[in-house]
Amino acid sequence: MARLRTFGALELSDAAGHTIDAILARQRRVALLVYLAVEGRGGFVRRESLFRVFWPELDQARARAALRQSLYVLRSEVGEDVVVARGAEEVGVSAALECDATKFEEQAAAGRFTDARALYRGPFLNAFFISDAPEFERWVDERRDTFRRRAAACEQQLAAAARERGDLTAATAHLRQALELEPTDEATLRQLMRVLESASDRGAALREYAQYAEQLRRDYEIEPSAETHGLAEEIRESGRGTERTHGQRPSPGIATTRTSPGGALAQATPTSSRLPLFAAVAVIIAVIAVLATFRATRSTDNTDRNEPRLVVMPFTVRGGAELTYLGEGMSDLLSTSLDGPDLFRAVPPAIVLRDARERSPDATEPNAARAAARRLGASHFVSGSLIAAEGRVRFDARLYASGVASPVAEAMVEGSPDSIFALVDRLTAQLIAASLGRAPAERLRGSAAMTTRSLGALREYLGGERALRAGAFGSAVEFFRRAVAVDSTFALAYYRMSMAAEWLGEPEQALAAAAAANRHARRLSVRDGALLRAHYTMLRGADEDAEQQYRAILAAYPDDAEAWLKTGEIRFHNNPRRGRPLAEARAPFLHVLSYAPAHRAALLHLVRIAAFERDLPQLDSLSRRYLALGIADGSLGVRLVVASARRDSSALVALARSSKGDADEAITDAARDAFMYGRNAAAALAVLEANLASTRGTERRVLTHLQMAVIEQTRGRRNAARQHFQMAAGIGSPESVHLLQALYALHADPHTTTAELTALRDTLAARRPSAGSGAVRTPLMLALLAAAPVLRASLLAEIALRLGDTTGARRIARDIEALPVTASAAMVHQQVVHLTRARLAGAERRSDVVLKELQAIRRPSGDLPANWGFPWHAAQRQAHADALIANKLEREAVELLTSFEFQSLFLYPFAPIGFLRAAQLKEMGGDSAGATRDYARAVEFWADAEPEYRESVARAKGRMAALSARAR
Repeated sequence: MARLRTFGALELSDAAGHTIDAILARQRRVALLVYLAVEGRGGFVRRESLFRVFWPELDQARARAALRQSLYVLRSEVGEDVVVARGAEEVGVSAALECDATKFEEQAAAGRFTDARALYRGPFLNAFFISDAPEFERWVDERRDTFRRRAAACEQQLAAAARERGDLTAATAHLRQALELEPTDEATLRQLMRVLESASDRGAALREYAQYAEQLRRDYEIEPSAETHGLAEEIRESGRGTERTHGQRPSPGIATTRTSPGGALAQATPTSSRLPLFAAVAVIIAVIAVLATFRATRSTDNTDRNEPRLVVMPFTVRGGAELTYLGEGMSDLLSTSLDGPDLFRAVPPAIVLRDARERSPDATEPNAARAAARRLGASHFVSGSLIAAEGRVRFDARLYASGVASPVAEAMVEGSPDSIFALVDRLTAQLIAASLGRAPAERLRGSAAMTTRSLGALREYLGGERALRAGAFGSAVEFFRRAVAVDSTFALAYYRMSMAAEWLGEPEQALAAAAAANRHARRLSVRDGALLRAHYTMLRGADEDAEQQYRAILAAYPDDAEAWLKTGEIRFHNNPRRGRPLAEARAPFLHVLSYAPAHRAALLHLVRIAAFERDLPQLDSLSRRYLALGIADGSLGVRLVVASARRDSSALVALARSSKGDADEAITDAARDAFMYGRNAAAALAVLEANLASTRGTERRVLTHLQMAVIEQTRGRRNAARQHFQMAAGIGSPESVHLLQALYALHADPHTTTAELTALRDTLAARRPSAGSGAVRTPLMLALLAAAPVLRASLLAEIALRLGDTTGARRIARDIEALPVTASAAMVHQQVVHLTRARLAGAERRSDVVLKELQAIRRPSGDLPANWGFPWHAAQRQAHADALIANKLEREAVELLTSFEFQSLFLYPFAPIGFLRAAQLKEMGGDSAGATRDYARAVEFWADAEPEYRESVARAKGRMAALSARAR
């Protein structure tokens, strides 16, 4: 029997227990198998419903073919007898596949709650995602919620049975498990409070209520219901009555008490109860002490670490000699937990403990701890206490800055003595969450600490934050990926992974991570949930909606630096195409700097704005601030932007010479900044030369020639561009190079001749690229490789239309629609189908049909944003602008025609033509100032163009002069 596990982790194994990797690697096919197993529940599912769920973008014939192929693969890999059919229109799975989800439902329905609960090992299809299938995503979310609620119901049934037989300990455990699954279920909370009251543990009942109330306020900004609040008051009053009856004597095992804000005990001395000796814990702590000392000793000498030094003092222990080892042991455990990036540099526990033994009779007293911190050169210290009573342990900890009397953070945790390490993790998380700053990442750091159940995941998250600040986006993605591998419900880690992937130039990964973040946002506060939704909206291309969402956040939380940062990014990258000035992005970034003066991204964007606007005093000031950060990443680009804006030829020569030792990506990014923001193509080309050295990898050299070809094409130097295309094709990936060359010849070069089009057609027809072959890494080359067959057919159809061969274009269009494609090229294939239909309709002058087809490209349901930085999307924008103009929608057309700056270097060849056309439309519409700006931008791009462009430049200059004279 094959087995399918869907709870906690997705696993599929054959009858022999071997993992079936071939299916697990294909997400849509394993999703289909899960859907059939769960939705069919031993029955059948109609094929039409499967089309809608898994292939919504395909017509019925192609969806049917895709389903047929998927079922064939499932039968081949999982077993012929697993996937069965009933008639021609229904599909299901047989009893030859055992699925934990269906078995869980069977056991729960039969009242075997213990067996059912054992099957539920985590959320249904946890962290599983497939693109372009919104119906499937909705189904997963619904089933995930249903299964979680049923698991909670099983715990409630088990709790009721335990309570009936008088086992209040087991009832308490089951109800706490139910609350873990359904944290906002007040009925379960009230049951737990009553059980704890029945067990004469009113304090625990009230603590459960207090923790729940705090969670509601933090996450949802609401209060518990009147019924729950009334129960808490009833229990509290009952406890007061008992204290009066017994003369307010201490409870057994507790000699003295102090009430804390949470209503729990602060310190106690034992009278009768004792905890067992946890020898294994003591041994492990001893090992941790050795490792912590070794690591911290090395950290002390690590000059790259600039976290504040921390001393963790031994804790006061109240509760029995058998727990004395935890006094000094907490120094080891907390030093290890709090030592790390973005946290502290812990002084080795052995040094701290030796100092405490030699210097202070009471090292836990705050003044003695403060003196010890000064002696050991630490700016912060932790002191605390441990209390044991009635089979429970409680830790209180306070984090101090050496020169401040009040603690900067306080934490308290309580639990079973056999969960020491889990309690220390929770204590650490509380201390981290409480010690917040105002920088964009610091408030989220606190939220992260309180919303992950794993200290390991939190450590990976903090490593990712550190990498983000340094501009190491690839490393950041890996840190966050490890965080969600440890805690697959860690919404903020998915969110930051999405941001890192976006800045890395991997939009599909960014969108998938943002979707996962939103799926797991249940535990976040209202504020953090709003940030995640706005980010997701932005990634889907709805810039106006996203900016409004960020404005709403800022209206409620004016000091939210994260919302200011994202507002600045939206304006910076999208204002030009919205007809709004780039300078509007300045104010949001300045807000970020008011909270975090050394914020890398905010400074870098402000440097770019100043360079683009030729604001040299601001550029000098901001660039000095950025370079003073000492961050290697981006520094070459900043220096190059400054030298480019100043037209400092000697500095440019020196930078080009020195860049030969820089990393590939650093050179590529610096050249991009020089071209986009320094507006200096010659400087960009000079620096890129370093990436053509024979020591660089083949793919990097190919990509560099393509980048240089793009810059030359943007400048109107088509012959120089052609040479770089030829050199790129000679090194490797000739099919990809020819695709790009044809694309630019068709859409970015107004002087492409019929003979050149014919030559391009013959070259493309002679080469049939294979999708998915070759080992490439860069996003552009990966995307080209995946979509090569589709793009080739699209370009051949367009060339046929340009050459007047409408019959040939129609034949190619039919071939495109029937073309088999990989999953990674499905979106491009869908868009190319619409684009080709639009072009054929355009040849027949059916402008309404053209617009309808192109509107289907812009953003179908579940699609990725239309403003990607790949050049074939720019060609789609051009076609859409043509259709809008034909339908008298000039304003919308202008937005598209001016949308090619500040996104990707590979979009820039479309910019000069776009600005010229936008200027003409604005002039006809009476916007003289806007027309003048756009004419000037086109002239600037083609200032050093080859002779073919001179006439266009002269006409643009003539229109500028005429508009200027008219204005006077």
